[in-house]
Amino acid sequence: MSGAGTFDAQNKSIKAAGTFSHKSATGNVVETGVWTASELVSFVSYGIAPGALLHKKSRLNGLQFAPMRLKMSSGPMPTGGLGIFRVRLLALSGMVKTGVLHVNCTLGDVPRERSVEGIHLSLESDRNEFS
Repeated sequence: MSGAGTFDAQNKSIKAAGTFSHKSATGNVVETGVWTASELVSFVSYGIAPGALLHKKSRLNGLQFAPMRLKMSSGPMPTGGLGIFRVRLLALSGMVKTGVLHVNCTLGDVPRERSVEGIHLSLESDRNEFS
């Protein structure tokens, strides 16, 4: 799966879409298509991660090192958390499936039980799960 989007946890709104490719255990493509997010089910924030934006610079002045300068980017701060979204998948064959997509971003103060970053998709119609 790949995609992009934005969501607002306060308003429970989401705008996200992308593509998917389902492969068999042997690597053969079973189906491909596009997905869209239809609902933000929940979001649990792990807090902001300002360190993700730091850019270190150092300069050599003759034989001495100049003080390290840190630059912080302006704009929204990266925030980690667990987002749960209801999604629709439309395969090129025309078949529509619905599912629940968990996206875990391990920035901020991440609980030990959620220390692995990644996604998990559970399809509602056939009970298949993908990670």
